[in-house]
Amino acid sequence: MSTSTTRSCTLSRGSAPLCVSLYCASLIAATPALAATLFVTTNADSGAGSLREAITSANAAAGADTIVFNTTGTITLASPLPTLIESVELLGPGAELLVINANQDQRHFRFGGPSGSVYRIADLTLRNGFTSDVGGSILVINNASLEVERCIIEDSRALAQGGGIAAFGPLDVIDSIIRANQSVFGGGVYVEGPGHRVLRSAVLLNSAEQGGGLYSGVGAELEVENVTLAGNFASTVTSDGFGGGISVAAGLTAISHVTIANNLADDGGGIALTGGALTTFANNILAYNQTWAEQPSNCLGNLPDNFGNMSSDGSCQLFGASDLENTDPLLLPLADNGGASPSMLPLPDSAAVNSA
Repeated sequence: MSTSTTRSCTLSRGSAPLCVSLYCASLIAATPALAATLFVTTNADSGAGSLREAITSANAAAGADTIVFNTTGTITLASPLPTLIESVELLGPGAELLVINANQDQRHFRFGGPSGSVYRIADLTLRNGFTSDVGGSILVINNASLEVERCIIEDSRALAQGGGIAAFGPLDVIDSIIRANQSVFGGGVYVEGPGHRVLRSAVLLNSAEQGGGLYSGVGAELEVENVTLAGNFASTVTSDGFGGGISVAAGLTAISHVTIANNLADDGGGIALTGGALTTFANNILAYNQTWAEQPSNCLGNLPDNFGNMSSDGSCQLFGASDLENTDPLLLPLADNGGASPSMLPLPDSAAVNSA
């Protein structure tokens, strides 16, 4: 038995059959876009090898790209960088080695690709960002997701939400320092919607009218674990600034193994639970948080019954079997204790040692 295949091709002298050309073209069209690796080799604001050029190239190429910084020192931005509209990873040489200075004139990065876009930024310091709206250093929109790892985000300001970061898509802050940022809501970080985590990080010296360090906003699902919230403050001219360390104003928040210490607010110097809910509150230390009138104020609002928490005053109304109220944890000052970010260790004879 024999079979035959009928092929219809157009031939021309000195050329391949048209059917072969069409077949090759179809293969090319079906090939997925290859990710590109782009290199930043200069600290100049623009031109060949600049960060601005790398972002422009990444936006023009389909697929998830990687931008690698092969430079150290300081990159000073003269104007806003293009919005990142394609998934991209930005890899620095180390936060102590490279600073991107926005000169208090613009934010550093706006991650605004379509829903499902994935971004990551690692090993950079972002300093002196500014915006008249949201996200003084970083803004995440369109339900894109962002991971910030081993970064320092400092000295940035937003006139609305998120002095350091404003995220309206899933956000992970890991092994990072969020320091000395300012806004109205969420001096350090402001989040809305699901999928947010702050892990193994320090949120320090940030300020806002509400939520000096962190602010959990509309529909937020926020997990805070192994974090130090210290030296943040919240205040307004009408004395109703809540949550020096963190304001849980909406959504669902889980807090565990967190030190909330030396924060200030008009009320709720450490944590203010004013509208959202705490799904977990376990193995935390709340210490030396105050109102501006220098009254002890670790907590504002009714915290859930969990376990392993310690408060230096009686404001948290802790009722868990292993919770301790009015107990000084004997914390040492903020210091580099060998982790990814500064922390406050208890003295060896503290009741907090081995209590979790």
